[in-house]
Amino acid sequence: MGLAIEPPAILLLAHGSPEPGWALPFEAIRARVAALRADAPVGLAFLPPATPGFDDVVGNLIEGGARRLVVVPLFLARGGHVVRDLPAMADAARTRLGIGISIAPVLGESDAMREAIAQWAVAATVAVSNDA
Repeated sequence: MGLAIEPPAILLLAHGSPEPGWALPFEAIRARVAALRADAPVGLAFLPPATPGFDDVVGNLIEGGARRLVVVPLFLARGGHVVRDLPAMADAARTRLGIGISIAPVLGESDAMREAIAQWAVAATVAVSNDA
């Protein structure tokens, strides 16, 4: 019988905003991911100015026992935050904490996500057209 490998913690990362209620959709996504992956801790971090930030959530996951993390950027495309900022943050955390951190692809690199957005756009257009 082999050793069970503990799944990595999941860290969802989104843009930040000071707008009230702005984080609610992301919190709902975090709750759904946690329900789907009850075997792994799931955290949600934001880029400034919103909190909690990347380092705080990584710290919380590590304190909870995680030794490996997968960062899931909740960004549609690979802009500067994903290309430059996120790898730098992940490298700094790896060095500082001695943990494994992987970065998942962005939302727009998923065929299923592009299809879901296209379907949503069509449905939204129809709904708005019917209101006119």
